[in-house]
Amino acid sequence: MRVEIQGECVRGLKLLEDFLAHEVHRGPVLGYAVAVVADGDTLAHLWCGHADGARTRAWEEDTLVCLFSASKPLAAACVLKLIERGQIALDEPLASYWPEFARNGKEQATVRHALAHLAGVPIAESAPPRAVLDPPALVHAIEDQAPLWAPGSQLCFHSFTYGILAGELVRRVDGRSLPQFFREEIADPLALDLHFALDGEAQRRCAEHVLPEDNSLFRMMTDPTTILGQSWRPMPWAELNSAAFRSCGFPSIGAHGSAIGVARFYAAMACGGALGRRRMLDQAVVREALSEQHHGADAFMGAPVRMGLGFMLHNHAFGFTGSAGSFGQPGLGGVAGVGDADARIGVGVTCNLLNGAIENPLLERVLQIVAEHG
Repeated sequence: MRVEIQGECVRGLKLLEDFLAHEVHRGPVLGYAVAVVADGDTLAHLWCGHADGARTRAWEEDTLVCLFSASKPLAAACVLKLIERGQIALDEPLASYWPEFARNGKEQATVRHALAHLAGVPIAESAPPRAVLDPPALVHAIEDQAPLWAPGSQLCFHSFTYGILAGELVRRVDGRSLPQFFREEIADPLALDLHFALDGEAQRRCAEHVLPEDNSLFRMMTDPTTILGQSWRPMPWAELNSAAFRSCGFPSIGAHGSAIGVARFYAAMACGGALGRRRMLDQAVVREALSEQHHGADAFMGAPVRMGLGFMLHNHAFGFTGSAGSFGQPGLGGVAGVGDADARIGVGVTCNLLNGAIENPLLERVLQIVAEHG
């Protein structure tokens, strides 16, 4: 079978094109895209396959996918922008900006705790079914939630609630919703093909996600006997490809983007907050965001993780490019954004056949090729 890989890459990354062709030929890929950006220059942007499970629609240069947890750093960037402007202080309690958050023992949780997955509220127990489509209901549920641990005492990836915390903080301080703030302050100024709360035009570019039954990470996320599974009860997974979900702007997992959009965002972070002549964030804010806030066993994953402000940092469980200066955030099924401050590069990987679990050999091989030949 002839495998047609679209796009271009520099000669040093030809191995990336060959690897992608091999993976498509083997069969584990439906639609896939990889992009690498260094110092604002595109070194690779490759795509192939199909945007739907029936294989009737070709993957295009601007095909968008749900980024799942790779949405969280985008949400964090909005809060970091307000920190840069002096409108939010990292070590102030969230309740200073959002008074109702202090209910039930959360008054000591700070903005730093929230951004570093240390707030102690990875679950919103009173959120009703399908509350992902009802942002005010999620906010009220977070306000009523008691912390599972004292804020700052336990690292726990806030898989479900991270975007709720960031989104309400942005709304309370700035007045705009997080989707609007992200579009006007982050995406549009840097021409990033990244979106929360998609309009009709963007929705027409979306790939259909196919979720195999053997995805072990998804089984964990939907296991009602675990805290992680309970936290995701308000998510209507059957509506993942629906217009309602794509337009709701749920910031924990609801961002959609292209591989090149993800790569450009991470390249900006890797270059101290700037992409070419365009600045996304102040260099001092980026330095703080990419500094270690906590290093320890994550309560959900069990693995030891190093966490910055909205970004995982290079560690034993998630090595990213292997460089001590690498950072990123994987999403469900193999979607990922990765940056490397030493090499000044950003990498975006998007796909729609969600085979990956916590360990993802395909993603690891892509990052290995980039690290060795980029």
